[in-house]
Amino acid sequence: MVTKSYQIIARIVLHNLKKTVRILIIGLLLVISCREKPKAIIEKPISDFNLNTDLVEFKERMTELDTIRVSFDHSICEYQGYERLEITKFGDSIRVRSEYQNHDEKNAEWKTLYEEHIVLRDTTWGFGSFIARNDSLIDSIPSKYSRMVISDGKGLISYSTKGLSQALAFLRDYHLTMKELNDPKGFIYGYSEEEMEEFRKNFKQ
Repeated sequence: MVTKSYQIIARIVLHNLKKTVRILIIGLLLVISCREKPKAIIEKPISDFNLNTDLVEFKERMTELDTIRVSFDHSICEYQGYERLEITKFGDSIRVRSEYQNHDEKNAEWKTLYEEHIVLRDTTWGFGSFIARNDSLIDSIPSKYSRMVISDGKGLISYSTKGLSQALAFLRDYHLTMKELNDPKGFIYGYSEEEMEEFRKNFKQ
């Protein structure tokens, strides 16, 4: 009788133990299934645009992540004027925004000149060719002689001129290039060849 009682007790303990193990397993599975799944790592898109090597072909090489900024000094003799361009890309088009600051005015504030949108296939605005033509003017660092500074947030290129003749030639080239894009009022890009020649004559005198 005693042996039989022990067997009954053993069966009861074993049954309860199995039941407890099942409960523990179910609880563990619930914890695992409810645990927050790790979020997928989203890689931020990056641009491999290189200002030093890609600027001449910027229309094709830049991405929508890139912004090219151009600061240009129009000052000559006693005149002081400055322009800044912002070049961005949207799909298959390029946006060019120009602002100008005329120091001959009483309140020299930056004013928007124009905003142009051109298609990537555009061959009218030859800014890349202008850059290539003037690579001999690239300076190691910006200085008081810098006529044009181009940056994209990652790199910077400075163009400097020496002497009035070189400055006038560079201005003329820039003006003609920009007039291909837009010819704003106020003769910002409006120096004629006759006016440039007059500048040269006066300088020689």
